[in-house]
Amino acid sequence: MEPNGDPWQGRKLVTSTSRSRPLGNLDEGNPGKSTEPSNNLSSAMASGSAIPQFGAGRPQVDTPITFASAVTPPRPAAASTTSTVGSSEKSPASTSKGSTLGLPSYSGLFSLGHRHSSSIQSLTPSEVSFTGSEDDIGRYDVTNEPLPKERFFDTDFQAALTHGIGIAQRAVNALQKDDWINKDQRDLHQIWSNAKKLAKYQGTDTRTIAVLGDSGEGKSSLINSLLHCPDIAKEADLGSACTSVVTEYHQKTADHTAPITIEIDRLSQVEIEAEVEELLWSYRQLYLLNLDAEDDAAEYKRCERESEVARSTLQAAFGDHEELEDLLETAKGETTDAVSAQLIEWTTALEWPERTLTAEDADECSEKTEGVMEDKFWPFTRLIRQVNSTAVSYLGCTTSISQDRAITDQSVKSSLYTVLRRHAPHEWEKNGAKNLNVTIVCTRSDDINTKAARKAFCGPRKRIGTAVMQQLDDQIKNAKDKKLKKKLQLKHDFLLIKARSEDVKERLRRAYTAKVEGGSLNVFCVSNKHYKKFSTKGNTEYVNASGVPELRNFCQSIAARAQYREARHLLDTSLPSLLSSMRLWVESFRERTESLHQELQEKLEAGAEAAISKVIDVPGNVEQEFIQDIHDQLLQIPQQRNDHFEDAAIKESEKWLAWRHWASYDAWCRNKGTHTTPAIGYVRWNSALIWKMRAELDYPWDMVEEDIPTSFEKMISAIRAALLEYKLVVDDVGGFPAFAEGIDSRIRDVEYLFPRLERIFSLDIKNTRQKASEDNHSSYILDLMLPSYRSAASQSGTGKSARQKHIVHGRVTDGTLFPAMAQRMKASLEGSVEATFQYIREQLLQNIINRIRADLRTTIAQQRERGTPLDKLRETIEVELHTFEEELEELHNDIGPSKSEANELSDPSRGSEADSQESE
Repeated sequence: MEPNGDPWQGRKLVTSTSRSRPLGNLDEGNPGKSTEPSNNLSSAMASGSAIPQFGAGRPQVDTPITFASAVTPPRPAAASTTSTVGSSEKSPASTSKGSTLGLPSYSGLFSLGHRHSSSIQSLTPSEVSFTGSEDDIGRYDVTNEPLPKERFFDTDFQAALTHGIGIAQRAVNALQKDDWINKDQRDLHQIWSNAKKLAKYQGTDTRTIAVLGDSGEGKSSLINSLLHCPDIAKEADLGSACTSVVTEYHQKTADHTAPITIEIDRLSQVEIEAEVEELLWSYRQLYLLNLDAEDDAAEYKRCERESEVARSTLQAAFGDHEELEDLLETAKGETTDAVSAQLIEWTTALEWPERTLTAEDADECSEKTEGVMEDKFWPFTRLIRQVNSTAVSYLGCTTSISQDRAITDQSVKSSLYTVLRRHAPHEWEKNGAKNLNVTIVCTRSDDINTKAARKAFCGPRKRIGTAVMQQLDDQIKNAKDKKLKKKLQLKHDFLLIKARSEDVKERLRRAYTAKVEGGSLNVFCVSNKHYKKFSTKGNTEYVNASGVPELRNFCQSIAARAQYREARHLLDTSLPSLLSSMRLWVESFRERTESLHQELQEKLEAGAEAAISKVIDVPGNVEQEFIQDIHDQLLQIPQQRNDHFEDAAIKESEKWLAWRHWASYDAWCRNKGTHTTPAIGYVRWNSALIWKMRAELDYPWDMVEEDIPTSFEKMISAIRAALLEYKLVVDDVGGFPAFAEGIDSRIRDVEYLFPRLERIFSLDIKNTRQKASEDNHSSYILDLMLPSYRSAASQSGTGKSARQKHIVHGRVTDGTLFPAMAQRMKASLEGSVEATFQYIREQLLQNIINRIRADLRTTIAQQRERGTPLDKLRETIEVELHTFEEELEELHNDIGPSKSEANELSDPSRGSEADSQESE
């Protein structure tokens, strides 16, 4: 089965970053002390992505793979100051799961278990010696960058992949040598159609890289650097709306004819109304404050900042209405129903631009994109998708890089540890970052205080020896030529930058080594400024010193194993299957007796229908079993234990009712139940409300997740058995080896495609679990409690405190909280199961069945007449086919898998596990 478009493609695994405190604070042995300026940390995340594949000697074939993947960030309110990651969309192949994470400036995305050494090594000028000049020597050629040391990027394998695709194209050409396409040749047309698809091979097993961070941290610059395309992502001033919308960059496909296509995905009217309500609340919260001595200045500043961001957003959306300022003034009062209604009415009159725009170049693209991201449209735009050819130059590889609007203006976070613990507290406490694939990208490595850096890194037992730096200082001092002096000064600066970068990497890894998978953490320090400057000048040494090529290489490697498996499936299954179908058609011209034909036809047809019937029944049986297991193991517990969960929540709520100072309760209401004060400390109401439910459901959730691979293996085994049984029938009839080979190909399709789908389905289930267990932005508990918090925080005047407690405690005690959570869990789980198994039945298995039936029709067809134009076409195809088969056999001999690869290819569970590691 050809790797055609995957209906589940396009989900993204996203993490976030923000600014962090000085890196010196990460030194466990010297907390609080910073010896050098901090690097800004920007995050490039990993599920997939749009990084171009660069390297010398690669086949020039424009057939990229888009990395796609696992979790799509939910759309937080425009005024939210917390970065969130989660998922709202769901697609069977990937990653629209709802996992929510917020990462700090040290955050990134992908953690693939690379090992790192933490020992201090002394640096010398030779490690940053540059033979080139800063003068113009031609633009930097990214195609000369070394490729990741992955099998997919191996020169021989890429040549084989190119050769395999070429065979498919030659098959297309051979099949087009007659006007048969205008005749009733259904089976031949199907073969021709399959050949065309293979000739246009474009991988679908993708990963997405998301870049998130505070304003001005270099997100757009990093995208421009990674894509090696200046200004494709516009770099803007702090807080500019131009990067306030999620922007994705994808590789062009055959469906995109313009140089650049801009696709606009706007919110639905229901989502727009919810956004308006959230913006209105964020704006007016400043005017509801009634601070006293217990509140510190930070609380006021937070509300002030959020209110200003919300006001700016409302002005962008509705600034062309003269009544807006009067409405905003009215919104400062106690009631806002009329204000909300008017704003929502205005949204219905928005005249949106076309959903799809095209551009000839980056300048026109930027101009048209600005039209959407400015003024009244961007607050209600979900994302903008740019599709262009910039994101690829290597066979089978594309990039989809995302920029998130959610955390613009987010306050500085203290560290990766703090933010992960805040946004995914229970996952962090249980597993650390071991399931999060976190990598840190530190931007602005060039922003360095040389005086402080020399003090920190130069001297005895430090990264740069005294003699080394003294020698370099003398060379700079004695240099007479200005260009030489400038070059030596650059060497001096780069030496310090490298020393600090290595120190940053070492301390970050040491600080988090126990919290990441395998005890290792990927950390990269990059300078977009140096990359942009020296790539234009073509100075390879300076470009490499920017750190961008190293990061790009890492990004390319993220989906390499998945890409390799998909490409192997093309060469090992899809292409041989095509040739088998062609062989069957050629053999349909051979002589056969009428009685033998009738006998084999009846036997083959009966066997096929029996096998197909068994195959069709498999998903339904497994789906029913899985749904029943979910109910028995998990969903019945909230029903049986509802009173206990509610009693535990009420006890927690009663603790807060006993707080002596009314201002404390008010502060927690304003902050959606999660806040900290010196007197009370850090308390998470939402987490406390569901502590008992979370504890009792932890093991049942584990059981449900453990059932997923079992269920998929059950389907694979049953389908394999049915097809093998039918193959025995074919072998018993004899004389049709090509048909038997086609059945083997269908079995391999199942063994390859089902584990891919299992990974995606597993991520969906994990997403639902996180929403039910966590207390962050995407959680069920916060969504259910938020209206009560908003209502309580809106109270004022005499009796305010009593009303607030009545509202919040009343929500906890009204008997609907846990049933509502249980209903959401049930709907989400059953929806995931239904969508997944529907895809299996209507897409995956139907394609396999159609291929079997097509081959069967060709096998049992009446003997075709000799001497006709079709017979002449048969003669041509037969000659070509023999050549194709010989070339494919030689190709397989050239790239025969190693023992470990052979084990992986023959054991689908290993591939599934590897995929899971790459994308979760």
